[in-house]
Amino acid sequence: METARPAQPPPDKNRGPQMLAIVWSLSAVSTIMVAMRCYARWTIRGLGWDDWAMVMAMIFYTIGNSILIYEVHLGSGRHAYYLSRQQILEAARWTHVSQPWILLVYSTARISVALLTLRFIGVASFWRRWLLIYVMVSSLIVNVLTIALSLSQCSPRSALWNHNIPGATCWPKNVMMSYTYFLFAYNCFCDVVLALLPATFIYKLQMNSAKKRILTVVLGLGLLAAVCSGIKIKFQHELQERVDFTWLSYDIVMWSSAEAFLLIFCGCVPTLMPLWDRFVSKKLTSSSDQVPLRPSAGSFGMHRIKNRLWSDRTRGSGTMTEVGSSRPGGVGHSAERIHVTNSFQVNHESFNKV
Repeated sequence: METARPAQPPPDKNRGPQMLAIVWSLSAVSTIMVAMRCYARWTIRGLGWDDWAMVMAMIFYTIGNSILIYEVHLGSGRHAYYLSRQQILEAARWTHVSQPWILLVYSTARISVALLTLRFIGVASFWRRWLLIYVMVSSLIVNVLTIALSLSQCSPRSALWNHNIPGATCWPKNVMMSYTYFLFAYNCFCDVVLALLPATFIYKLQMNSAKKRILTVVLGLGLLAAVCSGIKIKFQHELQERVDFTWLSYDIVMWSSAEAFLLIFCGCVPTLMPLWDRFVSKKLTSSSDQVPLRPSAGSFGMHRIKNRLWSDRTRGSGTMTEVGSSRPGGVGHSAERIHVTNSFQVNHESFNKV
């Protein structure tokens, strides 16, 4: 891929290390989220198809990010002015190699989110089920078709990144550009549907209001992935001009990786609620139970009554006792008292026979 050299040399900056730091940080968080998702689902009922789809998305994401390491080594993130022609061609080549893996992340992650949503709605809603099935199938077709068209637009295929090959032929530039715009717009549409559709039925689920609100917000975070699709349109146009490719590819790589990350992250968060209930909510509840409640005048917690009843029963005497306190700061010197009477007998002869 040839790039025009500017009259004045740009500053020799290298955004490659920054690119790797951001992408691999997102990859690390995604890996943790998918691992926690699998653990949560395995402990409850085993992995489902939606979980396996998300695992596949994570594998594709890791492969795409691994290729990026070599791209940066070749010069991606630097101005083409400071790179040799061979470095530019190799960087462009491996950029084309990495694109299919990210497109597969988009498809499999959306399939996972759609399958998870189908678990929530069950079989009750006809139109919602078919809308989700349509999103799954169409997203897969559109993204896989993009891979096929991208790899077949030039003959020989190496003309994708080297336009100086004698006898090479490629489609008109506006053909693939138009389809790329359609791809971004369609992916944006799918993200909006997957983010907003749950809001139409979550309020009917059998769970408390707080969890309903949290689930709606979390699934709605998929709108951020739609925003990433929209932003990529601007940078894709600049990249298509083939001017300073290795420098301008930084923006499209960052936003593509962010979109893939958000699809994985937002698709995993709803499945982690059992872990939240098991570890976080349980600890919060146990901590609150350890805090002594200050009783109001004439009233006491039932756990205090039960504890006092148990201690009096173990004494072996007959009639209960007063539950109250005349200590300052407690109930005060209130005349109201609670009396519980529980008469029983202890047969001492039974102890003598033992």
